Amino acid sequence: GTTWVQLPGTASDVGGAANGNAYAIGTGGRLHKMAPGASNWSLVSGMTGVRVAGGASGYVMAIKSESPMHRSN
Repeated sequence: GTTWVQLPGTASDVGGAANGNAYAIGTGGRLHKMAPGASNWSLVSGMTGVRVAGGASGYVMAIKSESPMHRSN
């Protein structure tokens, strides 16, 4: 689209995946996901980080400050 829409919440980093999911590092480094058409973030269980990036097929990569990168699908 051509219009920016403000999403709820506060994030230190955001990323998007090819399937349209948006990902955000929120409070306490917890990873959250918002699917296309959703109006709220959902917690991605067991994933934390300081940086996030989305990839093909809905993969998400989170970089932790104290350990290697993690990937979820």
